[in-house]
Amino acid sequence: PRDAARAAQVACVRLWRARVGLEPIYAALGNAQRVVAAIRNNPQAAETAASVLPVVVMEIGVAQNWIGELSEAEASFTTALSLARVQGLSALAASCLTHLAFTQYMAGRERAAVELATEALSVLGRSEIRRVDFAPSRASLVLFLGTLAGSPWSVEPIAEPLPETGSRAHRGDLTTRFWHRIRDARLAMAAGSLADAQRILERPVDDAPLQAEQLPDHLRVAILLEHAFVAALSADPDWGGGGRYCAAST
Repeated sequence: PRDAARAAQVACVRLWRARVGLEPIYAALGNAQRVVAAIRNNPQAAETAASVLPVVVMEIGVAQNWIGELSEAEASFTTALSLARVQGLSALAASCLTHLAFTQYMAGRERAAVELATEALSVLGRSEIRRVDFAPSRASLVLFLGTLAGSPWSVEPIAEPLPETGSRAHRGDLTTRFWHRIRDARLAMAAGSLADAQRILERPVDDAPLQAEQLPDHLRVAILLEHAFVAALSADPDWGGGGRYCAAST
């Protein structure tokens, strides 16, 4: 029990290392899941690691989001959210909400994603919340994507992007970084520049996990759909650069 908090901390570090390509993500994820199960099955260990446990459970969810285990990620974020609230960790709870919003978006539940992102921004706007770092930007990105999703031929052109708060994304937040790229491509399309959109989608990246051939299957499908969308608009004789903007729902 005395080593429970340290085991949870090590599990977090391994997940962070995995997300920047320093060790296999499935190995780090499996280790973290075993650590959490052992802690939760031991009341003394759970008490010792009470302040660390919601962090590692949230990081498990972040890893599951990346590899496409969306049902598992939803369960992890829901658990982490509950644990954070019990511990009075408001900033962590808000961060969980932003990650959970992405889970809902990637699962095709855009309305739920927008609701969660809006709730998260409301919590993050409280004066007592500190050290939220990238969470506001992540919530704003979900709002942007979730608002665009829907019937592809009924969305008006976008004059301005939704406001974004804070830095774009942490280097290790691969899911958010991927969707920022999709966002940039869609804004280029909205501005009528299909060539710019294509360049953004094909832009080389330094981080191996974000290279097209290394993407998890669900995100590889998403980027292929964006390429197909650009190709379809390129062949559309009615496309006039600012005529109709259609956001492909992924």
